[in-house]
Amino acid sequence: MFYESVKAAWEERKVHIGLPAFAFREPTITGRGWLYAFKVFLLNGKERQALIDIAEHEVACVAQIFGEVEDWTPEQRETVRRSLRKFGFPVFPPSQRELETSTPQRRLLIWEGRQRAKQVLERTL
Repeated sequence: MFYESVKAAWEERKVHIGLPAFAFREPTITGRGWLYAFKVFLLNGKERQALIDIAEHEVACVAQIFGEVEDWTPEQRETVRRSLRKFGFPVFPPSQRELETSTPQRRLLIWEGRQRAKQVLERTL
């Protein structure tokens, strides 16, 4: 009943879908403010699972972006930025910590930081 409303609110970052880092717990869906929290509460199990599946699919799509950031399309960069806003950085267990630096999210932020540093240096010279 409220599925479309909650899905639209998720796109606007008014609803958060928390995916577990190591599958230690179940995914969570929380709303910001009482209205969205109430709408999330009224979702049935199938609607909740559909939202979680969409979120997991989006995360999987971002994880498949390879190559240098310079070679990415603008759509790929925006997809990674949107993933950062919605989910933050991927978290790995301590035994796989070295994988964190190779994620698209971290590579994009490092690349953007270098681009901004170049711009600042060009302005000062």
